[in-house]
Amino acid sequence: HLPASLRADLHYEMRQSTVMALVYLRNIDAKNPRVVRQLCDEAVTDKVFLSGEDIFRAGDPCMNVFFVNHGKVKYLLETGTARPDASKDTLISKKRGDLFLDFALLVPAVLAGGSSAQAVTVTHSQCICISEAALWTAWTNRGRLWAASDAQLLTLDVEAF
Repeated sequence: HLPASLRADLHYEMRQSTVMALVYLRNIDAKNPRVVRQLCDEAVTDKVFLSGEDIFRAGDPCMNVFFVNHGKVKYLLETGTARPDASKDTLISKKRGDLFLDFALLVPAVLAGGSSAQAVTVTHSQCICISEAALWTAWTNRGRLWAASDAQLLTLDVEAF
């Protein structure tokens, strides 16, 4: 076992560049790095998902913010009125530093009451933040997120935040 302070330092060094995808954490880190150090140690964990494995499904309560560190994930908004087709063309591709917000805001057909859903692909990259809204409000996932390749994600526990 490592001493707690050394473990916290290691977690901070390994995770802080990823969680800095959230601008307000960069601001906090600039003023008080001990806060982000503690967050990286106590509230952030590493998770590996195998290709095809669900990360979350529609209707699940959202208890984590996800950061894609490596790999490829896909998101499918499920509207409840039609069986979504995960093989549809990619609607939105995300890149390093982008945030996944509420996908209903990004899909005009759903806003207009349409029943179609589209797949969203995150390409092999780093530091993509998913489900940030869970930090600020009770959130229920509105779609399915799964690993389209083996993927390594960091999770930020919203209750520990």
